[in-house]
Amino acid sequence: MSASAPVSNPQVGVIQGRPSTFAERGVCVPFTTPILAQARIRMDAQERLECLLPGFSGGKGTYVFGWKALPEVIRITLHDRALHREILETKANAPDTIRLCSLQVAARGFAGLAAAAQARQALALDRDYTVLTNYVFVLELLKLVGTRAPDLLRAGLDSEAMRQKAKAALTRVAEGFGMVPDTLYGRVEELSTLLTPLGLPQAPQPGRLRQLMHRLEWFRDDVAAWAVTEATEAESLARFMAECADQTLTIAAARLARVDPLLGRLRPVVTGEEKTLREVRSGVTSLSWLLDGWDYICQHWEDSRAQSDDVQRLAMCELFRIAPIIPVQELAANENFDMDDLRRVQRRWVRANQDWRTGGLDYDAIRRIETVKAKLA
Repeated sequence: MSASAPVSNPQVGVIQGRPSTFAERGVCVPFTTPILAQARIRMDAQERLECLLPGFSGGKGTYVFGWKALPEVIRITLHDRALHREILETKANAPDTIRLCSLQVAARGFAGLAAAAQARQALALDRDYTVLTNYVFVLELLKLVGTRAPDLLRAGLDSEAMRQKAKAALTRVAEGFGMVPDTLYGRVEELSTLLTPLGLPQAPQPGRLRQLMHRLEWFRDDVAAWAVTEATEAESLARFMAECADQTLTIAAARLARVDPLLGRLRPVVTGEEKTLREVRSGVTSLSWLLDGWDYICQHWEDSRAQSDDVQRLAMCELFRIAPIIPVQELAANENFDMDDLRRVQRRWVRANQDWRTGGLDYDAIRRIETVKAKLA
């Protein structure tokens, strides 16, 4: 099917307005086809995957069509075909599972050598950080029963020897907690995997989501400063993006303020107090959904800052199109922005990444997206 007539496909629909929940907003998918950059995926009412594409072909609202039909609606890159197939086969539809699919596809070289190397490094860092989180868990738990295990420091961070020493050390903790050692060790491993994206507040290195929050602070401040000196209509888009980032950070800080005290008192977490475990799981999961999509936005903006004013304005228009709008249930819709007017500004500035008459791809835009992808972990 030609990409020039998407609405003629009966599988395509259009939705307007702010999503009510994170599940309705969907998860960002790091495609390299320009018009699909940061498109979102979600489950429909029949538990089928569907694709959400804001501002499709410069239009108003968000286009929705079945995930399976995506290659029929739009001409996509080889990388995107591989990623589309991986997601379809695994039915991934959460931030962490989509990220894993993306890294595994990129690691096979579909987005270029630089992105492949970065993806392999990111997967290795995830594994190492899970081990680090496990290690910090053990040390903190040993403190609770008044003992130490200095020999843990001499084992390699990701070595089997460290795992065995940690398991032996946890035997002493389990005795103090009145738990079966294998049950405690299984709980620690489960929690270490759950907390890998965030990390423990006691950890020597912050987790990926904590690092993203710091980067989002930079984005908010830099974009707000850029808006002050910008003389074109792109200034209004920048103010909107800075406000979106600020609202996201406010909610994220509130979530961390609830989760971190729980992680500072590990005994109820590892002994399985249901209310505490539920709050920890909910806090980590909601932070993943809340911050979804902002890593790409921060990197795209950082890359544009070294280029001309016009490139920065066009980048701002693209970021406005894919802005991670906070759902209604997370934040009351009280922004002082005229969204229709902002969309008109964006359409005047943005250049089409796809030639809708021929269905041709803009390979310069593809390379720019692949450059951003190569820098993301």
